[in-house]
Amino acid sequence: MAGTTRAGRPAVEGSLSAIHRAAAVALVLALAAAATVTLVGAWVIREAAVEAAESRWVAEAYRNAAQMALIEESLSRQYRLEPGPQVRARQGDVAADLRESMRRIRDGGGPADRAMADDVVALHESYLAANAALFDAVDAGHSRSDQIVLASKVESTLELASLRLDGADDARRAAADVALNRLNRSTALVLSGIVAAVVLSVALLATVGRLTSHYRRHLIHELRRNRHLARHDALTGLPNRARFTEFLEHAITRTQVTTACLAVMVIDLDRFKEVNDTLGQVAGDEVLQQVGRRLQSHLPQDSILARLGSDEFAVAVITAHHDSGGSQFTELAATLVAELHSTLRIEDVSLRMEASAGIAIAGLHIHGADDLLRAADLALRAAKTTNVNVVVHDPTRHVNEPQRLVLLADLRESLNADHDLTLHYQPKINLLDGRVTGVEALVRWQHPTKGAIPPASFIPAAEGTGLITRLTDHVLDLALRQAQCWLGAGHPLQVAVNLSARCLTDPALPTRIDEALQRHGVPSELLRLEVTESAVMTEPGRAFRILNQLRDLGLALSVDDFGTGYTSMSHLKELTFDELKIDRSFITGITRHPGDQALTRATIELGHAFGLTVVAEGVEHHDQQIALQTAGCDVAQGYLYARPMPAEAVSRWLADRPHPSDVLARPEQTHIHGHTRHLT
Repeated sequence: MAGTTRAGRPAVEGSLSAIHRAAAVALVLALAAAATVTLVGAWVIREAAVEAAESRWVAEAYRNAAQMALIEESLSRQYRLEPGPQVRARQGDVAADLRESMRRIRDGGGPADRAMADDVVALHESYLAANAALFDAVDAGHSRSDQIVLASKVESTLELASLRLDGADDARRAAADVALNRLNRSTALVLSGIVAAVVLSVALLATVGRLTSHYRRHLIHELRRNRHLARHDALTGLPNRARFTEFLEHAITRTQVTTACLAVMVIDLDRFKEVNDTLGQVAGDEVLQQVGRRLQSHLPQDSILARLGSDEFAVAVITAHHDSGGSQFTELAATLVAELHSTLRIEDVSLRMEASAGIAIAGLHIHGADDLLRAADLALRAAKTTNVNVVVHDPTRHVNEPQRLVLLADLRESLNADHDLTLHYQPKINLLDGRVTGVEALVRWQHPTKGAIPPASFIPAAEGTGLITRLTDHVLDLALRQAQCWLGAGHPLQVAVNLSARCLTDPALPTRIDEALQRHGVPSELLRLEVTESAVMTEPGRAFRILNQLRDLGLALSVDDFGTGYTSMSHLKELTFDELKIDRSFITGITRHPGDQALTRATIELGHAFGLTVVAEGVEHHDQQIALQTAGCDVAQGYLYARPMPAEAVSRWLADRPHPSDVLARPEQTHIHGHTRHLT
């Protein structure tokens, strides 16, 4: 028994040893299997992750290209309604973005992506050619039917490219989903291998666990990073438009149930493109980053700063109490703009940036997030147009884009109709002898369905487009035609026509005016052109050249609304004006405010010092006339003498008016009440 036990121990030990060996072998095999499962799973996970990542960015490139195609379609339609160099320039930028997306896909995508990119590029080149033909047709004034044919070709080509892009986007996103599913299945396989290996080896479980944990942390990190990038600007780290809009929606809800007030400010850098063109994009990016930091450092609590795109930033501010006038928001915006005006240091270059801001306040006529942004953008446009740093949105003056496009389309139709637009004329009276020295032509628009539309509504809209050139040419034709009629009737009246800032950058303007004078048979001395200070100073170099060419034609030139712009003494000396018109805002208070009286007298003396005839606008009362005569003013214009009136009324007025000497002696008898409404 004892011997048996002793003899059996080696067998048991051998069995245990065999078991140990088998267990060891099993452990080794399990470890090998677990290692194999882990390695294979890790490789599959890696491949799936790489494929998913590639599919994601390629799909994003397709989507970006599709968005560029949609923008191109919108710009093409806009150009048909509102042709101009800005739309052409924007079209070129968008086309370049689309080509860049296709280049990225061709360089980084698979064979199918490269083939698709080549196909889309070919379609896009066809679209660009068709679109260029359409733009040329619009510029040349071809018929609507011709434009529709060209537009149909443009839209069909772009639609085909968009369909290709959308299909490729869907395919790539589907591929990403497949890769993610494979990633999920592979992860499950690895976890199953880990569970099986736990029975045999804690070490194997720990190893696989660490590997799985690593991949999980990586995926979570990528997810958080992608979420952040989806709501923030990659360059500045500021919230993007999507995050800003989300903030606005929550803020609007809050202000609706409390006394809090919400305002949106859109801030745009002036001439930022010059930084990119001169110093390069890297310097431009640094400018944007510094601007973001400066704006952020001056924001109050309960506010958010976002970069909307390019050189445009937006601020949303919530205050505890309602501020319908917007004074506190205007003060904050002025502070932010002033901060941007200070010097920026980019490498070894000192830059002094300028900016403009538009403000919209929730609840004053605007409520939704998109409405707030749109209103602030309209105010920003008004600030840039009027050379003012900060403008608060005014719904009565700042027309939104759809309304502006409709207005411009109607104006274009009225110009084609040639009977909706007419001229009224307001006489100018010599304050020394009472003679009529000329008339100023003022355009009037009688819309066929909307009635009389004030010039203040349609002229600024036309000035923002090339339509102002057609409008000016039309006014010149009407004015010269009437000047010829008066000349034939024995009344050689000088007619004054206003020119916009855009006209003063048109090198063809002198030639067109010369041709119009010859066409109507009107001597050049019977045409006077009036330009405002701000119009001259928009692009002084080009304006000076064109004004000198106009003066060489023998035309008389006036600087209008003097005192409201920023003409310097040196510019007044350089320009070949022969008449200076004092703005009506100074004449209104000339008998009540010593300051207005002093400024008016100083302006008259300044004009005389430069050899200019001085005209006072907006004279409505006899005491104003006496004050102007005492100050030595040469000519007056206003309701005291006559309201703006149609040409036939001017002819009757000239025939019926008393002797010139009686005009100044008894002005109350010469105050003509016109039958038309005065619109300025």
